[in-house]
Amino acid sequence: MNTLINVQALDSYISNAVDRQVKEKVRAKGPDKQWLNQKESAKYMGISVNTFIAWRKKWKLESRTIENVTRWNKRDLDRFWFEHGVQGYL
Repeated sequence: MNTLINVQALDSYISNAVDRQVKEKVRAKGPDKQWLNQKESAKYMGISVNTFIAWRKKWKLESRTIENVTRWNKRDLDRFWFEHGVQGYL
């Protein structure tokens, strides 16, 4: 059986499929924020909120609080992973 593949059509199909998937992932993720609330921080780290709260208390995770609103910086969370020997987890 001879099959003729139109390379340009295949390239266009693959490119469009990848583009759709990337756009879908970006939409699902939401805006790329540097400062996260407690729930977002736990999700970013791949742990439960209860675990995040326990780690926050145990290891004094660096945070910023302004007018009773606390946020964690992604860079601080990443540094925490590296300092505690779990850099392959992310």
